[in-house]
Amino acid sequence: MALYNWPLYSALIAFVHKITGIGIQCSAQILDVIFFALTTFSFASLIRLAGGNKTTIACGALLLFSSLYIVGDALPMLLRDQGFWAFLLTSLIFFIRFYRSGKLSDAMLWQLCAIVAVLFRIEAITFLLLLPLIFFTNAAIVMRERVKRLVQACQSASNSFQLSASKSFQFLRLI
Repeated sequence: MALYNWPLYSALIAFVHKITGIGIQCSAQILDVIFFALTTFSFASLIRLAGGNKTTIACGALLLFSSLYIVGDALPMLLRDQGFWAFLLTSLIFFIRFYRSGKLSDAMLWQLCAIVAVLFRIEAITFLLLLPLIFFTNAAIVMRERVKRLVQACQSASNSFQLSASKSFQFLRLI
């Protein structure tokens, strides 16, 4: 981990290596396959949340799998980006659900996934900070409810950060 300045990815590789006994390279490849599967599932779920039917979801998956850059270049490389995209897209699913329903559990899951995405790439912090401002554009609800949901999102961010920090320290002790 001393050679790599993004400790979550290297810690996950070390964890898979430790529990399975397989090589470091193969452990990283297993993680990348899992992350790509989560990215694909999240991408299809986002299409469904946007109103897509089975045909639209199939076309989206075909578009994803037919991208030479993703499948041919990026996927074979062992990069932390796969984890970033997996958790960023998953966080967007929960954010959309929170935006629509106002359920605090969706807000917490959005924040947890977004925080994990930040641990892979710092760019995800933009979504953490700016995405809740979208509540001010929802004309379907009164201003008081908009502010309430923004406050809920900020509270869930604080709770999620505390939870993820404590779990991260527990995880790192396992390795």
